[in-house]
Amino acid sequence: MSLGALREAAAAAAAANRETEVLLRADRAVAYGSVAELIALLQTAGLTRIGFVTEPTSAGAR
Repeated sequence: MSLGALREAAAAAAAANRETEVLLRADRAVAYGSVAELIALLQTAGLTRIGFVTEPTSAGAR
């Protein structure tokens, strides 16, 4: 999905329900700057309920 299409989808979701919750899932390969850019895009569109989905690491793994 392009950033433009994502921006439109986020704006439509915010217009329909400002309480829409967005859950992000990213792994270590995703640059922090990309995640920050996505969060800014969502907030600019009017979505402020943004959370992260994590998976526990196995014991001792980092």
